[in-house]
Amino acid sequence: MFARFKRWHYSSLRHQILVWLIAIAFIVLSIILLGSLKISRNLVEQNIYAQLEREHVIQSEIVEVYLNRTNSEFTSLANHPILQGGLTKKVNQQNLLFALINNHPLVLQELASIYAYDPEKNLLFSSVEGAPPALEYDALIRLGFQEKTGQAQILMVGGSHILALVQPIFYTGSVKPAGLLLMGLPLEVLISRLFQGRSDANAWSLGNKAGQDIVQNPKQSAEIAEMVGDIERSPLGTDSLLTRLSAKNSPWKVIEGQLRLQSPLDRLQLHLTLRERVNWSDELTAQLFTPYLLILGLTLAVLLALIIFAGRKLAMPLEDLTRLAVSIEQQGDPKLGGENHLRALILRQDEVGRLSTQFARMLQRLQLRHEGLEEQVAQRNRRLEMIFALSPDGFIEVNAQGVIGYLNPACVNLLGLQKDDFTGQTIDFLLAQLKNQLAAEHTSDAVLRRILTPSEQIHLLRLRHPLPRTLTLLCRKGEDGGFVLYVRDITQEAELEQLRSAFMSTAAHELRTPISSIWGYAQLLTKRLKGPNQPTAAMLLEMASVIERQSQNMAELINDLLDLSRLDHQIQQGLDLQTTSLAIYLRAVVSQFSLPDDGRHIVAHIDDHLPEVRLHPESFKRLIVNVLSNALKYSPVGSPIGVNTFSLQEEGQWWVGVSIEDHGKGMGAEHQAHLFERFYRGDAPQNVPGTGLGLAICKEIVEAHQGRITITSQLDVGTTVRLLFPALRKWGSKSDS
Repeated sequence: MFARFKRWHYSSLRHQILVWLIAIAFIVLSIILLGSLKISRNLVEQNIYAQLEREHVIQSEIVEVYLNRTNSEFTSLANHPILQGGLTKKVNQQNLLFALINNHPLVLQELASIYAYDPEKNLLFSSVEGAPPALEYDALIRLGFQEKTGQAQILMVGGSHILALVQPIFYTGSVKPAGLLLMGLPLEVLISRLFQGRSDANAWSLGNKAGQDIVQNPKQSAEIAEMVGDIERSPLGTDSLLTRLSAKNSPWKVIEGQLRLQSPLDRLQLHLTLRERVNWSDELTAQLFTPYLLILGLTLAVLLALIIFAGRKLAMPLEDLTRLAVSIEQQGDPKLGGENHLRALILRQDEVGRLSTQFARMLQRLQLRHEGLEEQVAQRNRRLEMIFALSPDGFIEVNAQGVIGYLNPACVNLLGLQKDDFTGQTIDFLLAQLKNQLAAEHTSDAVLRRILTPSEQIHLLRLRHPLPRTLTLLCRKGEDGGFVLYVRDITQEAELEQLRSAFMSTAAHELRTPISSIWGYAQLLTKRLKGPNQPTAAMLLEMASVIERQSQNMAELINDLLDLSRLDHQIQQGLDLQTTSLAIYLRAVVSQFSLPDDGRHIVAHIDDHLPEVRLHPESFKRLIVNVLSNALKYSPVGSPIGVNTFSLQEEGQWWVGVSIEDHGKGMGAEHQAHLFERFYRGDAPQNVPGTGLGLAICKEIVEAHQGRITITSQLDVGTTVRLLFPALRKWGSKSDS
């Protein structure tokens, strides 16, 4: 639920404004509600406190007046002449005392009990039946006779508090009391009479100077609990938690004041205390709480409507700008849409107007850039299409639905497809055409699907038709869920790698033979030298000759391998061909092989007016050296070697040629087919040195010059090697004789 509200809240600026304004309104109204309730409560409490204090003053005055009047009347009764006469006369004494005392207002109101005593503390008269309890009153009676003045005490008699007053009775001019008058006034009855008819009678109590309540309604605590219970059981208390808490925790206001009494009552230092529950403010708060809640809800409803309206008015311009931006994003074109509405927003004088102005300017700049970018993208697309069309590598672009979006011409040629336009066709259609042309290991659907799975792995694919080819395929996933297939022809690289592996194997084999011979003869020589029978000089010479001959063979083989490797590297990098005359370099090489003491002589016919050709001088020299070396090695002593130059035309192309002819043993047709294979020596004699790499090097040099090399040979007749190089122009012509 919270996550849903959070998404709703952050989905729109209007929602955020609405939530914030409602929260602010609720907080403000809550503060106003609580503040007004608090102020009302304080005002009610102040008024109640003031009223209670006034009530306490008034009631204190009433109690003071009553007690002081009672004390005065009791003192007047003790000084009454009839009472004095009644004490001295034994005759008709009871009648006199009865007539005087029983007619006293205190006795008539059934409040007080009055007793008369003689000087010997004997009871002479009682306004009620029986005598007062001796235990409680004797001490006060004795004190009255001793002090000879009025005394007052509060006694606990029969579970009730009695205000006891004693007043000595004196004759006129006498010093010794003639008797004593005792009055007992129940304070509970007195307080009940004074507060009769008041609803708060139980809240008043009379206390002594120690601050203890000496007169308290025993039902007061029960009534307090009952009042709290009444509030809890009231309908308002049932519905309002605030009311129940206020009633349970309601404080009691205590107002206490000392009564201003006459002697001897002033010695008692009586206090009148008012304990009143003051939770009326809580009750008032509880009663006002429901109306306040209703007002708060109504106010919030009105504010909610106003806030929704205001939020809509405030957020609508921003929503309009948002809709414009979304429509531009969906169309992918920054052209102004809804210009009239945007113009109205621009005319505003607030932040929305300034934002709309900047938005319009931004759209204009984006439109200009978009138009420029469209032209740049179009030009770039044309360049890329040209690059892909001219690229020797193949590209296939397939979308997420498996439909071919682009396939360049090189890919059609590499895969040997019959149809040029595969755009719009599915990849399955392409695979169906391709399946018949694949090698056996690639014809299963599982293998093809694995190749077409986007990954970083490069797959090899071999074709049988229309030409044997080896291809590499790399499939990468595109951003739209499709993929791009990259196809590259590595047929030549694969063949070169195969040749290199075969060459390295053959080279290792050829090197093993001389090394084994050198090692074997060296071990044999060492063993003979260390043995008891020392080798003869002839034996040492023979072993040294074998070691020397095999070392020379190995050196020649290593040199040929190095030259072949260097030549392969130069050919891969491209030979630096120079336009020159072939005769210049040919004459220089031939002169090096014309030795005066050699029985074999070279007969050279070199034409200095041949057409120019493009040669790499160093490679050309190596080519002539290899051919002449072979001619000299396989020619008998005394036989001539012919070197001739010529030019001819074949297939519309003029060629400049060199022929080198010897009159050696020659070779058969079965050996001529393998002459240009590396390390092939045919039936060459063991005493003729050689590595079998010379003619292979010659062929690579000639082909690097876009030339041709042919060898014709007959057994016991000789061999002729012809080298042809493309002529740049026809300078002169000389037929091969």
